[in-house]
Order: sequence, then structure tokens, then C-alpha cells
Amino acid sequence: MGAEDDFVEQMESMARRIFRPMLPTQGQAFSRRAVWIPPMDVYETEEEILLLLEIGGIAAGEFDVKVDGPHVTVAGRRRRPCSSCLRLHHVEIDRGDFSREIRLNFSPDPEEVRASYREGILEIRIPKPKARPEIQISVQSG
Repeated sequence: MGAEDDFVEQMESMARRIFRPMLPTQGQAFSRRAVWIPPMDVYETEEEILLLLEIGGIAAGEFDVKVDGPHVTVAGRRRRPCSSCLRLHHVEIDRGDFSREIRLNFSPDPEEVRASYREGILEIRIPKPKARPEIQISVQSG
């Protein structure tokens, strides 16, 4: 495999990172360092929002989940499996820093957000706020 093949592999990897669908809140993807964006599914029930992120090959201590107002961010790093390998023959798995952010239409209580990681899937459960009862407001004249 020559230098031309390495260049083609690098360009294909870069194209995958650039053209992967992104949420509008993914400003981090345009930083100086290449950041990959893990795929995510979002579900809603009457009680909660469920986020599922596919981030296989990463130990639980290699990423963080943060809640800041209506923003939920998952960020971390997937390391290369072989730091002593001399040649790279084919690359499809993203490596390095990653970040994914979603903006909710409410600010969850960070103490109530639960996350678990199993078989490469990060599951984040975010309870929805309780509905407030409707209150009649009296209007005073003058």
C-alpha cells in the first residue's frame, strides 16, 4: 500500500466526518481539532426523554455526560487500539475526540438524569418536568 492509498483513506475518513448529519448545536465539530459525532436516537415517553448514543469501544471512564440548562452534552475520546502499528490499511471507525449535544425544550434537574453504558450503547434517561396545574388569574381593574 503506497502513499497514494494512504492519502485516499485519509480523504475518505475526512469526508465521512464532514458530511455526517449534524444537529445545529454541533458547533464543536468545526474546531481546529477533528471531532467525530456519534450517532444518536432520541425517544420520548410521557415521563421522560431517552437518548441512545452508539459509542462502542470506549471504557465508561473515557467520556462525560453533562447537563447545563437545556443542553445535554456527551464528550470523550476513542483511542486507537494499536499505538505501535506501523501501517494503517483501512479506516472506517472514527477515533479521537468526540462530542454530541442536544438542546431540550426544558431544563432538566441534573440530579434526576440517569445514564448507563452497556454493549457500546450509552443510554441517558431525562425525566420530563411535571405538568403544573392550570391556575385562574384574576384581573383587577384600574
